[in-house]
Amino acid sequence: MERKEDIGRMHTAGFTIDFEYGELWRGLHRSNPLSFKRPYSWIVYKDRDKYMAEDWRGRIRYEDDDASEVINSCINALSDVGGKILIRSGTYIITSPLKIRSNLVLSGEGWGTVLKLDDGADTWIINDNDSESNIVIENIAFDGNGANQSDGSNRNDRVVIVLINKECLVLRNIKVVNARHGAGIVIGASNYVWIESSVFKDNGITDSAFKCDDVYIGSSKYVYVRDCYFGNCTDVGLAGDNNQNYIVRSCIFESCDVAGFTIWNASDDKPIPTRYSFTGNILYGNGRGFYTGRASGLSNVVTRVIINNNMFFNTGNLEFKDGTEHVEFKNNDVRNSSIKIYGTVYRIHIEGNRITDTDTGIEFVSGTITAPVIKNNRFVAVTNPVLETVSPSNPLIRENLGYTTENNGVAVFSGDGSTTEFKIEHGLAKAPSKYGVSPLTPDAHADKTISADDTYITITFSTAPPSGTDNLKFGWWAEV
Repeated sequence: MERKEDIGRMHTAGFTIDFEYGELWRGLHRSNPLSFKRPYSWIVYKDRDKYMAEDWRGRIRYEDDDASEVINSCINALSDVGGKILIRSGTYIITSPLKIRSNLVLSGEGWGTVLKLDDGADTWIINDNDSESNIVIENIAFDGNGANQSDGSNRNDRVVIVLINKECLVLRNIKVVNARHGAGIVIGASNYVWIESSVFKDNGITDSAFKCDDVYIGSSKYVYVRDCYFGNCTDVGLAGDNNQNYIVRSCIFESCDVAGFTIWNASDDKPIPTRYSFTGNILYGNGRGFYTGRASGLSNVVTRVIINNNMFFNTGNLEFKDGTEHVEFKNNDVRNSSIKIYGTVYRIHIEGNRITDTDTGIEFVSGTITAPVIKNNRFVAVTNPVLETVSPSNPLIRENLGYTTENNGVAVFSGDGSTTEFKIEHGLAKAPSKYGVSPLTPDAHADKTISADDTYITITFSTAPPSGTDNLKFGWWAEV
């Protein structure tokens, strides 16, 4: 790396002129002390075959044919109070990982600023595990160039960006593509993470040794993700293990091979995953919309999850798995997808959703499912609105359009002196567990038994009631 001390560079009329900086600077600075003050600490750009870095006075300080060296030199040169490094539009070939520091703003000029991993580099673009705070990365595209890397020895060896142990981390208007495997971004053990207006897609090479998430966040608190796109990865769009206080809003998840997003307990030694809110998102064409729960053999549960006002279109199953508690799933639009509930699941509240164009709307698949509430949903063109492969304990299934679980009315028959059996079609989704019949005319008071099946409430008299017109009148009610 060549470090320039007092050299300026002037571009004019197609020529580049290097000049002694001292006298020019002193003269202009005396006349206007702010004349060379710039809103950044360093600016990095490419000049023909060289990467250059100028300080805030416009002096060239670093020059090299390796962009990684120039950018890392600028980061290392910042004082403890930090500063902003601006990377001009252009493609910067990264050969070794960039390191981050506290109080840093690393900014490009939009997605025309591309940091691309060199062919065969077999490393990360950013990899930083040190404890740091107040970091902003914005307006940059990161290209992992996964097709031109070889497989690593473990999944995370080919992640594009790794950020661990960070406090107050902002990722804004970035694009991360073409990780070979692992993830586009891994964020771990961090607090106050804000990700917005960004795109994560095309991560994962089909024939690589490991799958690839677009973004993975683990063991982190106070996470806010909004207005982002996740798509076309070989694993999960937004994967999450053991996070707390986690909000995802107004995002799109499309064509993620395994699932759009996950809420998971991967270890009982990590924070209990709790307080999640997913609202206003669109999921389309994923292997599964999402899944929640815990790994086999663990005790801690995923708890206090809100999934409201989302659109799930042709996106596989929406799965609440073993170790999920206190879930609110409300006012979602679910089309050509099914809600599946497995294992030990407690207090899942499914209300006010529109579920259409699918074979099974909601299925209790297996395990011990306790106190589910299925209420005020609308089932349209659904063959099995609620399928109880196992029977839940203490369910409340009421007031669903397209799946009638309670009904009542008045039934009127005319006796003929010989018929002893009269049937009332109850209209319920299945045989009622509770039902009652009350005689409303004198002839209806005769001795009789009442039974019910999937279709009818059957009244069987010991002796045929007398002939008459509408002489047998009953009030009835039934509940599943």
